[in-house]
Amino acid sequence: PTQPRPRVFAACVCSIILSKDSFSGVYISRAAIANSRAVVLMILREIFIFVAAFAAFASAVAAYLLAFHGETSLKNILSTAAAAVIGLYVGRYLQTRLTHG
Repeated sequence: PTQPRPRVFAACVCSIILSKDSFSGVYISRAAIANSRAVVLMILREIFIFVAAFAAFASAVAAYLLAFHGETSLKNILSTAAAAVIGLYVGRYLQTRLTHG
């Protein structure tokens, strides 16, 4: 299954914001509801990936610093984990761009 594109996300958000709820007599299509649920699930998935990657990189950096340097600093751990997560997302972006041409 393909993931919704940013235009689909914008269209879903606009349709949800501009349309009224079903209590006022305006019908919201099932497709718009399904698309908005898919977008919410995609956003939750990305948040989960970000948190899990940040925690994994932070724990790996902390373990490395403690094992090989004998001391850790929160600044080094968080900055290195943030740089690793940024690299992860750049890699994911390049991967999708290179596969789609």
